[in-house]
Amino acid sequence: MKYGIPIRLSSNLATQAREVADIADRSLTEQVEHWARLGQIVEASVSSATVTKLKALSYDAALPGLIAAADSPTARAETAVAVRARAKGSIYGVAVDDPDVIVRHEADGTVTRGVFVNGSFVEQAANGAARGATSSGRKLVRAGLSRGKKKRA
Repeated sequence: MKYGIPIRLSSNLATQAREVADIADRSLTEQVEHWARLGQIVEASVSSATVTKLKALSYDAALPGLIAAADSPTARAETAVAVRARAKGSIYGVAVDDPDVIVRHEADGTVTRGVFVNGSFVEQAANGAARGATSSGRKLVRAGLSRGKKKRA
């Protein structure tokens, strides 16, 4: 912040901003500035009576607690169980230990590591190569790439 100045926030507002900032992948300062810009737009767009009504309707003291509960390890685990229960086929995710590797979860609990090559999931062999991939496909898979995609730095 090149020309920033320190300001005081109530602890309640700072706590709410931190919770939302974590979810929105913003800093506390960025979150408060975001809310301030939204406030400027709203105040310029609607009458003060409407702003007062919106404030009264939007206040929910329980919201920070609900957000914190939804973003907990327990809630994430419960959500994963619910998604798997409703799935009609395979569920794909990213491997925790390697973001370039896809994991396929089957309804029976089978988990398979692999990558997508030319739009198809290719199982990863023990040596890290993709089973059933063509020669050029294996080179791409080992490099963490698929056709038409550049490797992330």
